[in-house]
Amino acid sequence: MATFSLLWALSLVVHIWQYSLREPSLSTWALLSAACLVFLFPRNALLLVLTASIQLIHLFQSLPYVANSWLFTGFAGLTILWGYFVCAVPSKTPLPENQLFLRTIAIPLRAETIVLYFISAFHKLNQDFFNPDLSCAVKLYRSYAELTSFLPQSVTTEHGVILAAVLTEFSIVICLSIPRWRWGGVILAFVFHYFLSLIPLVSLHSFSFLMYAMTSLFLKTEGTNEAPRHASPMFIFRLFLVVVFLAFAVSYSGLNFFDFQRHTLSIFARIVGLLFCVLLLSRAILRSRSLRALKVLREHESIPYTFRWAHVFFPALVLLNGLQPYLGLSTGRSFSMYSNLRTEAAPNHFLLRGIPQAFKFQNGVRIISSNDAELRSYSERNLLIPYFNLQKILFTHPDAEATYLFYDSNTPQQTGEQERDGYSTVLGKILLMRETILFGQENRCRH
Repeated sequence: MATFSLLWALSLVVHIWQYSLREPSLSTWALLSAACLVFLFPRNALLLVLTASIQLIHLFQSLPYVANSWLFTGFAGLTILWGYFVCAVPSKTPLPENQLFLRTIAIPLRAETIVLYFISAFHKLNQDFFNPDLSCAVKLYRSYAELTSFLPQSVTTEHGVILAAVLTEFSIVICLSIPRWRWGGVILAFVFHYFLSLIPLVSLHSFSFLMYAMTSLFLKTEGTNEAPRHASPMFIFRLFLVVVFLAFAVSYSGLNFFDFQRHTLSIFARIVGLLFCVLLLSRAILRSRSLRALKVLREHESIPYTFRWAHVFFPALVLLNGLQPYLGLSTGRSFSMYSNLRTEAAPNHFLLRGIPQAFKFQNGVRIISSNDAELRSYSERNLLIPYFNLQKILFTHPDAEATYLFYDSNTPQQTGEQERDGYSTVLGKILLMRETILFGQENRCRH
């Protein structure tokens, strides 16, 4: 349990560092404090549950504008809370046995991880991702190649990078799904995310740290409820990291993450974090009895396996969230990060291009005229926007009126109560659309 808790806490700290210190709220400081406590006392299940609860509060407050990794962290947090109540209520104790708690949450969390990799790879099966001029894989590769002098840059290399990205994620799905290959899936995922974390884009770092924690659940390690009786060197090292980070957080709160990048100590902290992940996963591997023992976390004979609804429910939630673009729902926060996927107006997916959508929120709308400045700006630039964004603007601007055309229609329509009634604050929290719909060369890589 200690390995997962340490990596989990580290992923929360990295996310806060990147996204939340510019305008820190009370929940930000509470989450940061809880994550640091988990980092210092990783065998305490109650601290892990407390941290997951605060993260869910922070997530809800930040909706709908949250990173994909933060939303997946929320799904994992719900699973942790469920596992705690399943273990703590029957035993009537606030501190359930660590191995029982870990095995309870590991089963659905592993399934959620596999679903996430599958959805991420599936989204990339589109014509723009396989176009080197538009592909996010090529963009990320070029941004890293610019920092080095030995990586080749050619059309052949770029096609290879595109294939490697898709095949790697599908390979991780296959390896993690087959018990005898899971150790290989863990190593492949770690190498993949390690190199992703080296790319100078802010959104990749927290995602990599999160996946270190999730893939560690596929390793078979032994644990104990007993805390060390003395301050071990590892505890002192963790305490040092916490003190250094808190000093940075207090000193530089209010700054953008890119301002951090200008400080040598910030770069040093990122390197230390990566090395710490390497150390933790290496220890987990070495502690296993043999290489074949790096399969799934096996249930001990004293703890019989029982099927629970959550083993399907929570992974199904992750899958449903990832399928939103194809249903006509959210295009943002659907785990389509850096995939070039477009499902609005003229879908570009190889397999699901011609399938009708169940909802019309993504329908492309072209504004002809409007008395609202924001809508008029889209008209002047001749841009398509999702129908849901038009509804949102009309809802938030009660006096706004507009004449518009649907992407596949030549009949102008006048806005009225129908457009405003189709939007609500609840939908605004749940759904998130890209601001505009772009095609061809304009549809270059967007997160």
